[in-house]
Amino acid sequence: MLTKADKAAILSKYPVFMSKEQFCKVCHISKRYARILLTDGTVPCRVRRRATHKYVIATEDVIAYLESIPPLKPKTPGGRKWRGHRATLKTALTVVPPELIKKLKPVYYETLETFPDVMDPVQISKAIGYSEETIKKWCANGEIRNFRVNKVYMVPKVWLVDFLLSPGFINKMVVSQWHRKMVQPVVATFSKTKDSDSK
Repeated sequence: MLTKADKAAILSKYPVFMSKEQFCKVCHISKRYARILLTDGTVPCRVRRRATHKYVIATEDVIAYLESIPPLKPKTPGGRKWRGHRATLKTALTVVPPELIKKLKPVYYETLETFPDVMDPVQISKAIGYSEETIKKWCANGEIRNFRVNKVYMVPKVWLVDFLLSPGFINKMVVSQWHRKMVQPVVATFSKTKDSDSK
């Protein structure tokens, strides 16, 4: 949570706008995560057609983003620092109901709309916010159905959507920003509806 002193310090250093590099420094985040926040609309920005300093971000929008972040838990019972967004499902899904699949499919296809029909780990990472290494691990473990071209994992969209609709993916406890923003609200709303119908 920002204090008045923090806000004043940011505004004095960046009165109106800042670059992506400055955004990373202010928010203490990586360039990759900053790009996700800027491209998915979490933090509004203006994109210029140039190789460097292409993102122009209003300082007020950065302050609003920092104020929206909930405070991190300093430590878990095991003593390790909390390092990601954790799902809040009351119970894990063993089977994804057809009604939930019907609600999630449009979300997934909208996310993947601008990507090619067959995607590599880099493109999948850009689409759903998980790291390229995590995507490769899922492919190597057979969690995501795939084939290889020149030692590169390739995943058709339909196979990727099958994985995104699986209980294993929906039940993940540490999730990406995209998962937290796009998937969890749909699942939570569906769960609440089911709970109220059963009472």
